[in-house]
Formats: sequence, C-alpha cells, structure tokens
Amino acid sequence: MNERLPSIVVTGASGFIGRHFVIAVSEKLRLFCIARRSQKEVGIPYHDNIHWLQVDITNRKDLIDVFNYIKDQGGADYVLHLAGYYDFTLKENPAYEQINITGTRYILEMSKLLGIKRFIFSSSVAACKFPPHGKALTEESPVDADFPYARSKRSAEKMIREYSEVFPCSIVRLAAVYSDWCEYPMLYMLLKYWLSGNKVMSRIVTGYGESAVPYIHIKDLIKLFLRIIEISDILPRLAIYNASPQGSVSHNELFEAVTRYYYGHGFKPFRVSKLPAYLGLAIISFSGWLNSKKTLEQPWMADCIDKKLSVNASATYDALGWKPTPRYHILRRLLILTEKVTSHPNEWAFRNEILLQRIIYRKSTTIYDILTELRESLVEKIVEEIMTPEYGQRFPNYRKMDPETLKWYITLNYQMVTATVRSRDRSIIPAYAREIAYKRHFDGFGAKEVRDLWMLIGNTMKESLLTRPELKDSKQRVDDYIILTSQLAADEFEDTYEILEDQSPEPYASMKEVERVTSIENLKKIVRQLEGSCSHSLTNCASADVSFKDYGVMIKLRNQVSYPSTFDQAMIKAMGNKDALNKKEKVENWAKHVKPRYKITSTPCIHFLSGRIASPEECSGDYMCHHCAVHKLLNEESRLEITDKPEYKNVSGYKMIEDYYYYFGHSWVNIEKFRRVRIGIDDFISKILGPVDEINLPPVGTVMKRTEIGCILTRNDKKAPIQSPMSGTVCAVNDKVKKNPELVHDDPYHEGWLYMLDSENLKPELEGLYFGRECFQWMEKEGQNLYKLMGPRYEQLSATGGELVDDIFGEFPKISWNLLLRTFFHTTEKR
Repeated sequence: MNERLPSIVVTGASGFIGRHFVIAVSEKLRLFCIARRSQKEVGIPYHDNIHWLQVDITNRKDLIDVFNYIKDQGGADYVLHLAGYYDFTLKENPAYEQINITGTRYILEMSKLLGIKRFIFSSSVAACKFPPHGKALTEESPVDADFPYARSKRSAEKMIREYSEVFPCSIVRLAAVYSDWCEYPMLYMLLKYWLSGNKVMSRIVTGYGESAVPYIHIKDLIKLFLRIIEISDILPRLAIYNASPQGSVSHNELFEAVTRYYYGHGFKPFRVSKLPAYLGLAIISFSGWLNSKKTLEQPWMADCIDKKLSVNASATYDALGWKPTPRYHILRRLLILTEKVTSHPNEWAFRNEILLQRIIYRKSTTIYDILTELRESLVEKIVEEIMTPEYGQRFPNYRKMDPETLKWYITLNYQMVTATVRSRDRSIIPAYAREIAYKRHFDGFGAKEVRDLWMLIGNTMKESLLTRPELKDSKQRVDDYIILTSQLAADEFEDTYEILEDQSPEPYASMKEVERVTSIENLKKIVRQLEGSCSHSLTNCASADVSFKDYGVMIKLRNQVSYPSTFDQAMIKAMGNKDALNKKEKVENWAKHVKPRYKITSTPCIHFLSGRIASPEECSGDYMCHHCAVHKLLNEESRLEITDKPEYKNVSGYKMIEDYYYYFGHSWVNIEKFRRVRIGIDDFISKILGPVDEINLPPVGTVMKRTEIGCILTRNDKKAPIQSPMSGTVCAVNDKVKKNPELVHDDPYHEGWLYMLDSENLKPELEGLYFGRECFQWMEKEGQNLYKLMGPRYEQLSATGGELVDDIFGEFPKISWNLLLRTFFHTTEKR
C-alpha cells in the first residue's frame, strides 16, 4: 500500500456501489475494504492499495479485530459506510435490524478507534415519503416513509447525528443508482419487459405512465463521494446531501426513449390501470412462489403507480460544488444501455440476473451456517466410519494415526471446504492439497487413500446438507460448493503424487516444515483461524500465497516445501557442491552468470530469457521451477493437441459445433481440463477473411481480459484484430498455425485452433458467451447481416442454408475491410 495516500474504510465493498467505487479510486486512495464476499468472487483486481477484509459487520468481535488491524496499518482518514440490506418485499426481515441498524452502530463504534476525519453514510431518498404533487424532496426532508427499510434508515440517520459530536459526518441520500450495464433491479425489470419483443409485454406501461424516480449514474456518485473527501476540512460537522439530478424521470419518458433507441421507432404503449396491474404483479409473484423461485415483482408496487419521487438537490450542488454530468442523465444514457443489450445480451443478462439473485437470497450463507452448526457431529461421524472394519483396507494408514490427531486433521479439511463456501473462493484448496500430498507421500500413504478421505468428507457434508428442508431444492448448489471443491483437492493430490513418484528422496529435506504444520497443536490453531477465515486473518494475495498469521503459525502454501526440478538439478550441478550452497547463495550465483550476459539487474525467469513467454519477467520462486504455474503449463504443451476431430452442424451455411461456446466477435471456446479453455475463430470468420498470410499470437504468460485483442490475423497487409472471448492467462499457443496460417482457414475448429487460457473465474466468464440453441439463432442473424452486405441475390441463401463463398473479402472487393471488422469482429484495423 502507498502510505502517503489518504486512506478510507469502505463497508459493503462487494456490493454494486462499493465494487465500482473501489475499482475507480484504487490509484487515488488506500482502501480497507470490508465485505461479506471475497475479492476474487466480486471480480475486483488485486492492487497494492486494496486491502480486502472479509467480515460480517454484524459480528462485533470480528469487527474489533479488523479495526485494530487497520489501526496497526496506520489507521484511516475516512469511513464510507455503504453496507446495507434491502429485499424489495416490503416485509419485515431481521436483516434490517441486524445490518442496517446494529451493523451501523458497530461501524460507528469502531470508527472511534481510528480518529477519522469524516464518516460518510449512504442513505436513500426512497426512505422519504412521496412529496405532494408538484413538490420535491430536499435535504431538509425527513426520512418518514413507513416500511422496514425506511424505518431502519431513519434509525441509522439518528445514530449518525449523535456520533457527529465525536467526528464529522455526512449523510448522502442516494437516488436510484445505475451503470452502463443497468445493475439497478427496478430499471432492469422495466427494460426486460420493454425490450422483450413480446407484442404485449413490450408495450405495457402502468397507469398514466407518470410513475417517476430520479436516477444517478454510478460515475457521478463516485465523483460526489470523492468531492466530500476532497473538501472535508471545510464542510460542516453534520450535513445531508442529495446524490441526485433535479426532478425525476417518468415511465413514459423511459419507455419513449428506450423503444426508440432499441427498435428504431417509438410505440404507442398499452396502458394498464392500477387494479389489473396489481393482479398481474400478484400472479407473477404467486407463480414464483409455486415454483420455489422468488421474483422481484411484488403486489405492493401497484401502490406506487403514477406517484412521483422528485428531488431538489440545489443545496447539495451549492455546498459541494458538484453536479451530475449531463451525458450521464438516464435519458441520454439509455442509448448506451440499449447498445449493451444488443451487443452483449448474455453479459447484460448475467450482470443483472446475478444481482437479483443476491438481493433475493444467498444460498452460500445458508450452507455455511449449517456446516458450522454440524461440524462437530459430522467430524465424529467421519472418524467412526474410518475406524469401522469395512474401511480397513481403504484407510489403513489413517486408522494407525493417533485418534486425536486424526480428528483434528479431518476437522481442518472440513473447515477448509466450509471456508470456501462462504468466501466462494477455492484458490486456497490446490495449494493446501499439494502441501498435504508431500507430507502423506513422505509418510507412505497411497494417493488413493488420501484422495478417498477427502471425497468421504465431501460426500458426508453433502448428504447431511441435503436432508435440511431449507436446501431441499439446492442439490446443484451443494454439488458446486462441496463436491466440486472436494474433487479439486482430490485431483491435486493425484497430480502431485504422479510427480512425486518420479523424484528422489532429496526433496524431503525440508519436510520438517510440513511436520510442524501438521502437528496436533498447530492443526487446532489453523482450524481456529479458518473459523474466522472470512475476516482479515486469512489473507489471499495476488501471488496466491496464503498465510495463517495468528497463534504463531505461518504457512505459505505455495513455496513452503520445494524439491528440485530438472532445471534446478542442472543448475545445482553447475554451481558445484549443493550441500555447500544454501538457496540464497544458489540464486545469487545463478544471477552472477545470467545478469552480465543479458545486461539486467533483476532475477530473470528462464522462460522469459528464452523468449517463450512475455511475463513474468522475473522469477519470484528462487528458481524452484516446479512450483511455478507458468513452468508447469509450459511443460504440458505436449498434451495440447485435439485428438478427435469434432462433429460439425451446418447453420445457415456455416459449420458450428454444438458443445462449443461462441463469442459475439466470432471466436469459439471449448472447455478442456479444469479451468483451461481452448480458443479459435469460427467458420463464419474464416470464410469472411479467406486464407490469411500471418498470425500474431500472444506469448505464453500473457494476462488477458475479455474484449482485449487476443491475436491478429493478417491478409495482404490488412490486419484483423480478434477479441479474446474470456479473461485469463495464456497457457499455450498453437505453433502449427504460425508456420502454416492456412490451417486457420481450412480447419478452424481442429488443427487451426489459436491459443489456450487458464481462467480463474470460469463459470461467470462462460455466462457471457452464446451456447446451445442461442448460438444457432445468433449465427443465423449474423448470416443475414452478411448477405445484406453481399447484395440482394445472396440474401436468398439465408433461407436455403446453402454453402457460402469461401472467401468473402477476396470475392467481394466492394465490401471494405474495415466495414467487415466493425460489423462482425467488433474491432478496427491496427497497423
């Protein structure tokens, strides 16, 4: 962290507003982010200025630990309290009291420890009653609405006023906050109906269409927060600000703008009066209840028909010298939103539907709570099963262990899985599995015995969870959280054992470190720390090192135990007597040989020097190459060939593979081994480009984000940049297509694949791609667009499904290269 920057505590950092704020200001502020979900799950990139503290603000004990930790790190200048609960049901829920009131009180109490300059609290204009007709809410308006959320905000604002005597406070009442992807549930619900294409639902506007609320873009809200921080010294000790444009925007205005942008012309809406609207909402809600699927649509919403929640924010503009940016006004920004719907329909749906799921329920929290409750009884059950005669041959070595050690070892494995359920981050599991594999291999355990124990633990957890009524319809989620995690560990055990079988006994010289970790006392300590693993004590850093720092136990689950790879052994031999050289000396001697030759001052990665990869440039593992993920990936290149030629399906004259995922820039994605995907261009693009002369592929080790340029195809000096369909690290490239570029045109799905990625967030990444029937529908639409460019006589091909010309660019020179790039590649030529 840059300690010279102002520092801020951000609660609710994993929420919609918190996530955008953290990403936007990570270069400007030191951030202590308090959140219920992990940084990886939220999708916030690792940054030196971001310290992620996963804790529940309703847990006072954990909060004390967290704020003491922040104090030890130099404290914080500001607190931005965004955490809150709202579920759109208008029903009483204990979470309002626990999170919005008690959680706020705890955060206020803890803030006293830091001696902060200002406390910024996010409230809402929706907590105020609708103003009389023709009037608007101001900063002086009371929080007087009478429903659970509003009452909780009223209580919280009262506490803020009381604490303003301790430190300066600012209350910010938010309008409806949205982004270019929408991400505001009520607005998303309206757009979903209006853009559905359904002849009836796409035209429904309730009442007279006068229902109105103010909308503020997330970027404008972030600017307001930063402005408060910037001029904090001259602001009053207590003030209320309205984060809102002037007035409000009605359903009529939204409907007129969005239908014009999306369909190209406006529609006359079907107006539905209050009573039919109420009945419709009730039917949708009841249908969801019957199908065990909660819906956002609720009958109470009919009471808001034709009511206006207008806002006058003039006092805020004058006090802060801030105003919403005109181009971010909702009626102008709807053009951007409709473009997102058109260009990225899957990602649009994914971003908004996942937000609805988080509002409606979080099964992971329920599963975590049940597992915590059942831990002692399930661990005893597993120990008893291991000791039964029928498991004598399956677990011979575990049966010989001291019973108390066995119990705590199983408890540790159990708690590892439990921690990943709540954090929804499995990155700790492979590293932990590798270290235990070293220990068990050294002790003479077979790979199958170690694997079977882990799967026994996972299956026992799963069976117990599925007996609970609150999880009766959650088998898939339980499988995802428990069985997939267990399978991940089991696979890592087997992979590590395969490698260890070929090694000499020398690697075990440092096994005493693992011995120290797996002693019974330290097992207990690690379990106690894992119980709080969703707080600051379990730090998951970008380097994938995981440290248990309390109780005097320090485990770095990446480099704790190392043994020489082939390169290491050769280096040691070249340096002389390995016993006379410690690891530091070996690295220094190696560097003495390399640095003068390459005129560098760092510790270079051997693969970077050889030109095989673009990054990392430096070795961070003291040349213990076997533990390096990039090194491991490079050594697996011999297994990268596609053995069987896939079966094709003809869609409008183009070959498609039913089981592949497709990106709107016309690249395909096929899932290979765990987390790895193979990528290439589809038949459509190969026909458009025709034979290419050159292919520029990314070097292995390149970290790539979706929509960034993944590779460049060249024909006759014209370049076609191809977007990467997913984010990840390049783990292999197809050298064949570099030597024989024509393979991309002749066999794009088999011999002509391009590169492979290792994706840490595989499931959410895939959600943004076409799959199954929607692939074929999309391809048919793309085919029709191409036929239009080719001319009227070719449009008939779209109805016949006939074979298309194999070289569009060569056969139709009137169609410009850049037009093809913009229309189908969604890129422009780069020279």
